[in-house]
Amino acid sequence: MNKNTPADNHTQPDSRRRNLILGGLSLLTVSACAQKHVTKALSCPIIPEETAGPYPADGSNPMAQGRPDGPPPGGNPPPGEMPMQLNAGGETPNFLARSDKMRSDLTRSSTGAIAGGIPVRINLQLVNTGGCTPLAGYAVYIWHCTADGRYSMYSDGLLKEDFLRGVQSADQAGNVQFTSIFPGCYAGRWPHIHFEIYPSAEQATDSAYKLKTSQLALPEAACRQVYAHSAYGSSLANLGHISLDSDNVFGDGYQLQMAEVSGDEKQGYNIDLKIGLSTI
Repeated sequence: MNKNTPADNHTQPDSRRRNLILGGLSLLTVSACAQKHVTKALSCPIIPEETAGPYPADGSNPMAQGRPDGPPPGGNPPPGEMPMQLNAGGETPNFLARSDKMRSDLTRSSTGAIAGGIPVRINLQLVNTGGCTPLAGYAVYIWHCTADGRYSMYSDGLLKEDFLRGVQSADQAGNVQFTSIFPGCYAGRWPHIHFEIYPSAEQATDSAYKLKTSQLALPEAACRQVYAHSAYGSSLANLGHISLDSDNVFGDGYQLQMAEVSGDEKQGYNIDLKIGLSTI
C-alpha cells in the first residue's frame, strides 16, 4: 500500500486535470452545437404580418360606411388596418370562392382579357421557422395591381376581370410559382405584392381561414428599370414621391419582405422570396 501511495498522490491531480479538460471540451462542443442550432433557427425568421389593403377579394367583411357589418364602433378600422373596400359596383368580391382560383398564370382573366406589362415569374418558398423545413401542401393566394396601378374586381373598368390574382399549393420543397406582370406603382404606396397563406387549397375559400397576411416589397433599381417602359404610365413619377421608409406598410422595416429580383425585360424577371411561418 505504501509503495503505491506516492504514485497515487502523483496521478490524482493529473486525473482531475484530464477530467476538467474533457469536461471543458464537452461544454465547448455543446455550446458550439447550441450556437449552430440558434443560427439555423434564426436563418428563417417569421415574415411580418401586414394589412391586406383595401382590395383583397378574399371574402373579408368590408369596413365601409352604410354596410350592415361595418364600420366598427367609432367608424374607424383598428390601428394599422386599412378599410376593406366595396368594388365600384357596390359588391364585396371573393376571388377565393371561384372554381378557377387555382391558377399559376395570373395574366389571363376568366373573361379572356390579358393584363399587359413586363412578364415576371414569382417564386415563393414557404418554410417552417423551426429548422427552415419546407411547408408542403400549404396554399398561397397572391394579388397585385396592374401596370397602371389598378386592381381587378374593384377598379372602374375592371369589375368583371380577375387577372393578377391566383392560388397555388406548395410542392414538397415548399415552393409555389406564378407567372404575372411586374406591378405598377400607384400614388402613396411602394411597389408591392400582397399574399395570404392558408393551411391548404381546400381551406383557401375565405380570409377567415388564413394563417398569415403579408406583402413583399420590390427593389428600387428593378422598379426604375421596368417603369421606363411606356406601359407603366405614371409609375416612375409615383415612385419618385415615395420611399420605403415613408411607406405606410414597409416604413417600420422591410428586410424580411424585400424580394430578390433578377432578369431583364427581354428574358423576363424573377421575383424570389422565402416566407417563414411558425406552424407550432
